[in-house]
Amino acid sequence: MPLFFIISGYLYKSHKATKLLKAFFLPMLCYFILCFGYKYREFLFPFDYLALIKELSGTATSLIYNYKEQYTEPMTGTWFLMTLVFLRLVAGDFSATENSFLWRNKISISILLVVLLSFISMFWANTYALVNAAPFVKAITCCLPFFLLGKIIKEHENKLLNLSMSSTALCLFIYVATALINTFICRASNSFIDFNYSRIGNPYLFTYIAAAAAFLGFANLFRHFKEKRLVTILSQGTLFILGIHSMLLFFLNKFASHVGISFGNFSALIVTITCTSVLVFLLFPVHKKLKFLLGK
Repeated sequence: MPLFFIISGYLYKSHKATKLLKAFFLPMLCYFILCFGYKYREFLFPFDYLALIKELSGTATSLIYNYKEQYTEPMTGTWFLMTLVFLRLVAGDFSATENSFLWRNKISISILLVVLLSFISMFWANTYALVNAAPFVKAITCCLPFFLLGKIIKEHENKLLNLSMSSTALCLFIYVATALINTFICRASNSFIDFNYSRIGNPYLFTYIAAAAAFLGFANLFRHFKEKRLVTILSQGTLFILGIHSMLLFFLNKFASHVGISFGNFSALIVTITCTSVLVFLLFPVHKKLKFLLGK
């Protein structure tokens, strides 16, 4: 997830806010309609009006304060997209210019937030208030330094993306080392850095270093590879993959349980490969006939 926001900052170009909202929310609306019946099926069949309203209102109010961990997303896995939309609007899409306060002060803002979040993650990451208060406010705060880092790398790409093989190897080594350190530190609680639901990074500084090293290492490594059409379509179809993967997984699991298939410890791997293969196959006709579903 940190790499997602670094790449988003690196590739950022200001657009009109209307274009941004259309690129994100039009496909998301389509997927939300499809996911709605699946997510709230227990209230729809049979129809329970009061229970459905209570569930939807709890999700809405939990954006302000996640009281007793009631927050659930209307469509699974969309928090980072909504966070990105907000960051883009603040960065310049709202005024259709890149001369925003955020970009002008990106280095000082990054240093301030990284120090502050590192300090908080060391001492108060597990408190109830920080874990549950305003999920999107927390997500925006934690993801902003990575978004700004992408822009900083973009402005110095002639140096940072033309590293020697030894420097590239060093970046990858730092990434692996800091990731392992993070894993050991978080092992007793949460081995993954989940910006939205649980913690803001344990510790945040190692997460920041690992993400920066990973981006520089892999970017310099992959610049030697030629672009492939499949990779291009996959990268353009992330909203499509996100929008239907949960439903596809649901039907695959139902099918497996119905026919009595059991793969033991490899079940997650088999389902992932099957799901990915089906989605790649579907991407080509969607790319030709229903391109608006791919988003931006």
